[in-house]
Amino acid sequence: MELTQKQLEDVILYHKFLYYEIGNPMIEDKDYDNLHSSLEERFPDSFLLTSPGFPIEYYIQYNTRHNRRLKFADRIKPKEENDVFVFL
Repeated sequence: MELTQKQLEDVILYHKFLYYEIGNPMIEDKDYDNLHSSLEERFPDSFLLTSPGFPIEYYIQYNTRHNRRLKFADRIKPKEENDVFVFL
């Protein structure tokens, strides 16, 4: 059974998020590359092929929070000194 476009996009987004945001990949790079190649071949108009980053739902779903200032975010100032940084 082949995955639908939505299912394939969801699988790719999930593994991309684990790799880049969580730092804990669950599949090998070659398996991810195969999924991405399948998306390119079957659904060349997919938003994943032209959009960097992740949909906002992924950040909300996985509650991505940083308790310390990230080096690249030196320009961002919290309203309060003890605010938790949330990067969307």
